[in-house]
Amino acid sequence: MAVRRGDLTAAVVARCAAEVPFYGELPRSTLEGEVARSIAVVHDLLLRALRDGGVMDPGDLTRLIEWSGRRAEERVPLEAAIAACLIGAEVWWQVLTETAEPEELAGAGARLLACLHSAMPAVVLAHRNAQEDIHSEDKRVRRALLTALPAGQPYEELAEAAVVTVTGEHEVVALAFESNPPARLVQSSLDARAGVPVLMDQVAGIALLPAGCDVPDLPASLGKEVGQRVFAAAAPASAAVPAAAAGATRVLELVQRLGRPPGVVPAR
Repeated sequence: MAVRRGDLTAAVVARCAAEVPFYGELPRSTLEGEVARSIAVVHDLLLRALRDGGVMDPGDLTRLIEWSGRRAEERVPLEAAIAACLIGAEVWWQVLTETAEPEELAGAGARLLACLHSAMPAVVLAHRNAQEDIHSEDKRVRRALLTALPAGQPYEELAEAAVVTVTGEHEVVALAFESNPPARLVQSSLDARAGVPVLMDQVAGIALLPAGCDVPDLPASLGKEVGQRVFAAAAPASAAVPAAAAGATRVLELVQRLGRPPGVVPAR
């Protein structure tokens, strides 16, 4: 197996590019460089484990967790990482069936499964831990951006870090709900409608939607998804986001005091 390291790596890279959408979208230079090097590292770890009965020693398991954490920090999806591991195992098994003696296959298969039994939980744990850190940082950046925009402070670097577009034509929408729906459900609903990550202050109820969104239909569609009535007021924010947010908030408060039915009221 060791002498075929290059062939195994190339086979795994080719299958990942063909079968896993994340890898299929990467440039060839990345596949043949960074991705191939990563697969070769894991190959070496697994080879040592197979020689030792299929169980990874603590040092190699630590290295695998470190490797998986770095991939997660680079925004490699967990499902892509798992798919790559399983593709690697399939390629390994194919080579084993071609090179091992028939009486050796049962033991080789058992060692390969034992190796996956050690490796897969480590990959998942590393990704989850790294993703929690990423999400915490994303939330921090978004909170800073939400503080900067209404205050008229510089926001360009924060917007870039948050992967949120705040330039061009936007609509500032103030939202109010009968009760507090899950923040993640509201955020995912807005993101799906806009087709891009939407900047949303869950506490203040302010969302920055790009031009082209069907804002008048927003309360009805969002209300169905969160299971309650939604009130909204909207104001254009081609330049002055703070003024638009303040205007939309004032109109929404007035709408609620007057007992108007759910819907969007223009704050113009």
